[in-house]
Amino acid sequence: MMRFLWVEDFNEDKGDRTALEARWKEYFGLEEVIIKEDLKSALEYLDDRENFADFDGVLLDIRFPSGGEGIYEKYFSEIVTKKMYGDYLENGTGILLYLALALRYSYNQERIAFVSGNVDEGKNMRPLTDMVNLLIKFQHEPLSDIDWEDYRSQEEILATFYLETVKSRKVPYLEDGTIDWDTASAELWDNLKDQNSADRILDRLSEVQREIRNDSDGRKEAGSLKYSSVCRQFNECGLVLPRAFEKPYKDRDEKSWSFYEWKQGIETPYYVIRSGLIGMCRILRENFISAQGEEYVSGLTEPFWRRAQLGWWKYLWRKTNEEEADGGPSIEQFIREHRAAWDREMCELLTSVPAMLPAMSASAGEATLNAQAEAAVREVLRYVDGMGDLKPEPRTRDLDACCLTMKLARNWTSHQGIRDMTIENCGFLLALCLRGYFDISRMPELSWKGYLAREESLLKLLGPGADLPERSVIIELMDRSFDQLLAKNKAVYEAGRSGKDTPVYKIISGIGHQESKCRETVSMDEIYLLFWQLMFRGMPADQDSGLKIILKYTAEPVLRAAGKLDAEAETWKNGNV
Repeated sequence: MMRFLWVEDFNEDKGDRTALEARWKEYFGLEEVIIKEDLKSALEYLDDRENFADFDGVLLDIRFPSGGEGIYEKYFSEIVTKKMYGDYLENGTGILLYLALALRYSYNQERIAFVSGNVDEGKNMRPLTDMVNLLIKFQHEPLSDIDWEDYRSQEEILATFYLETVKSRKVPYLEDGTIDWDTASAELWDNLKDQNSADRILDRLSEVQREIRNDSDGRKEAGSLKYSSVCRQFNECGLVLPRAFEKPYKDRDEKSWSFYEWKQGIETPYYVIRSGLIGMCRILRENFISAQGEEYVSGLTEPFWRRAQLGWWKYLWRKTNEEEADGGPSIEQFIREHRAAWDREMCELLTSVPAMLPAMSASAGEATLNAQAEAAVREVLRYVDGMGDLKPEPRTRDLDACCLTMKLARNWTSHQGIRDMTIENCGFLLALCLRGYFDISRMPELSWKGYLAREESLLKLLGPGADLPERSVIIELMDRSFDQLLAKNKAVYEAGRSGKDTPVYKIISGIGHQESKCRETVSMDEIYLLFWQLMFRGMPADQDSGLKIILKYTAEPVLRAAGKLDAEAETWKNGNV
């Protein structure tokens, strides 16, 4: 769910502001936006670096109000001349803001786009824009009859203009009045038939677009600055402007497929995790703070967030009373004091973990992005140490599965590391950990639904998800993988002396023990298998789960992990390593 900073004043003389905003959001598929309507307010917002956590990309109109005086001296004097600033101030404030983003704030230029009604000179380029939009749609879904009619109509308009105006050629026509494509296609483009032809036409239309823009010689309407003319000016200086997308100009335009494709391109796994996690932590934090009423302060009732701690604190209280002659504090006071400390840690977590996922520069490679996501995982797992011996009360399957999987992940990431800690696996662990710390089912419905949508975006990185098999099939799979994990444990960690009655956590943990022969090769396979083992073999079948969405998206990783165990079964059975 991409979030955008959108600088737009909605001053198009085409209707009221509310209607325009709703129309353009729908056309560009925008869900979460922060809107600034003038240059000054946008710059003031960007000057607070903490605000960069609130958006994943920036959309700019070509022009909008400046918003006040003194802007050049404060924001632009070190990056552009006063003359250049003055040239763009009236009709090109969007260009100025782009320069500030790139040069003052070092923002990733690949994540900036212009969204404007001032992309090209006049209306001659609109048929090309429409064709490109329909061609990209064709690559994603079948065109309707109306789409085909529109495509053929715009194609003919563009072909006529291009041949007559740019190429100074006469358009060849057949006797029925239609264009003779067999004759004209050599100078135009292919007929749209399939995906390959769509790709070739899009490549050719890029060339046609450049030719039309060059032919215009920078002409522009009075009092207007166009993106295409600024592009030429920047290109002459060796600079490249970000992409630009035309606002809808027809009532029946439903979707900008060009923008959709660009948005998909910048919606990388790192930014999916960043956007989703920041949103999840924000929702939790808002509810966490609002939940602190008198009932919560007493420490005797369960607030909405998950309490793996209660059983641990009661155990500590009993140990304290056994060791202190005067009996120590009452259980209510003891729990209240520990709960206050734990709440402070949870508040800290909801701020510190998102901070590990900053907006990254365009030069950041895959290894850097993976390392940053893994750092966020280590940060969220750091709080596992404060959960004591993990004695949740009341015990539930969900809570056992979350807490023990978190504990294993924490131990392995803190010591030998996990071999295949990909960015997709980081998304799973971040989602799982937040479920271990917090019980989202107790939140208000709107918060709960918002949280689930963001959580699912992280889990989707693992794949499309899968419907779960019948429980009997899953139990059979888990029983078989348990036996194989036990055989592997015995083969690589003889000192563990594991048997059929050994808890699965100890069996899998032993595989990564410091005395294990394969300690350095532990992987996410064991993490996924532990989670499912605890979910399906640890509690009664009739106990409902709040983790169904996590089970859906971890089904494929678990099946792959179980398949690897099957392939290695004879090796472990014979005690070989």
